[in-house]
Amino acid sequence: MVNFGVVPEEEVESLGNDFGLYPVGTGPFRFERWSRNEEISLTAYEDYHEGRPYLDQIVFKIFPVGSTEQMFSEFEIGNLEDSFFPVDKREAIETENRYQLLRRPSLTIRFFTINNTTEPLVSREIRQALNYAIDKKTISMEVGKGRLIPATGLIPTGMFGHNPENLNFPYSPEKARELLERAGFPEGKGLPVIQFWSSVTSRGPLAEDEAVTKYLSDVGIKANFNYLSDWPAFKKMIENGKAPIFKYSWQA
Repeated sequence: MVNFGVVPEEEVESLGNDFGLYPVGTGPFRFERWSRNEEISLTAYEDYHEGRPYLDQIVFKIFPVGSTEQMFSEFEIGNLEDSFFPVDKREAIETENRYQLLRRPSLTIRFFTINNTTEPLVSREIRQALNYAIDKKTISMEVGKGRLIPATGLIPTGMFGHNPENLNFPYSPEKARELLERAGFPEGKGLPVIQFWSSVTSRGPLAEDEAVTKYLSDVGIKANFNYLSDWPAFKKMIENGKAPIFKYSWQA
């Protein structure tokens, strides 16, 4: 598990819930400062067992969720040493000699959560029709430019317990139409507009949402995406059951 680190038991026990504010690790840098929503600063650890690191300091700049374009712009003008990049910039980046492109797997999964207590999503047939109507493999390849892998469950690729064969809803618009008819909405006639919510408005996720909307439209399901980038307000809306379908994610 590459994302796990060793921490001192005595520090965790003494600090309790505040350990995250005063972290102690085993690497060549020591925690210096955390300015919330701005940056995290680390300084060289002089007594590191493998010798003092070459760098005196590392600063991690913090950007709002969904601001990949802003982050990459800062990188391009020299304010950052590395950066994630917008999906639509990939081809240009791969052909430019001034960039060093690093690839690594990420234990991250994004998914839509359905509130099955709201109409018309109380219908199992409607929920299944939504799933069958979306071509997840094509979205991952064309929109994600090969950087995405269709999820087969809540456990992402690379994590213990992941089952690559657990895809219960392959793309089948025919099956989606059959389920809609069984639910009493042949070709989607009479079906209310399905409201989706997301907190992310960067280009990649927006392109995914557009693709989802088109696939649903192809079988007669009208979808409308709503966006709320205020994260506390977004979470509160979810907790209050106000979002029929919302995009969520977690990272290990």
